[in-house]
Amino acid sequence: MCKLIHYAQNVSAICSVFTLTAMSVERYYAIVHPMKAKYVCTIRQARKIIISTWVSSFLLAIPILFLQVHLEVGYIKKGYWCVTNLEWPLARKMHEVYMLIIVLVIPVCVMTITYSAICREICKVAQRRYHMTSAKGNLTFESFPLSSKKTTKIKTKTTKVRLDEENVTLKQQSTSYKSEKQELGVYSVNEKIAEGREKWLQHIDRMDDSRLAKQVLLYRPRGYRDRGQRRQRWV
Repeated sequence: MCKLIHYAQNVSAICSVFTLTAMSVERYYAIVHPMKAKYVCTIRQARKIIISTWVSSFLLAIPILFLQVHLEVGYIKKGYWCVTNLEWPLARKMHEVYMLIIVLVIPVCVMTITYSAICREICKVAQRRYHMTSAKGNLTFESFPLSSKKTTKIKTKTTKVRLDEENVTLKQQSTSYKSEKQELGVYSVNEKIAEGREKWLQHIDRMDDSRLAKQVLLYRPRGYRDRGQRRQRWV
């Protein structure tokens, strides 16, 4: 019973630390490599990690079974204490170093690397979003100025040069904004709808001519429609 209690304590400690380490690695893949996470962070992989965590915890906690002993105490009424074997001082120190490396050093190193990479990726994404929103705000207010009938013509060359420079900067901002949108994969609702229609048309085009969907798409009505009735466009 003495050895079993200490063995269970070590198993629970090692398993808890390994679980936190595995969670940090899973978060690293989910945030830094989201495309790889679809193939790496699966239910099957999670089951393997859980089983390997418990098996390694049971195996790595075995040395405590050889260190804990029953020490006989008392003269009149004898008893037993569950203590570490005092005859092996070197083995006791080695076991402490062994547990320190397993429970503290290795997990802290892994979690430091993963969480630092996560923080760096979050800072990059926040900075990109800030630049995108700032560029968008400039495009919204500067590229569509209000026009009125009482505006006067600019005759001086300096103002014309200044306007040309502003137009160049606005074009640069618009191109950078579009490139950042493509890099981050951010699209508007109209672009998504157009993409879905294009995929649907390609799917219909690959069908046989005998399919009803393709016949409906290629059908052209005959005759004339009533005057004033608006033509319907389905594609």
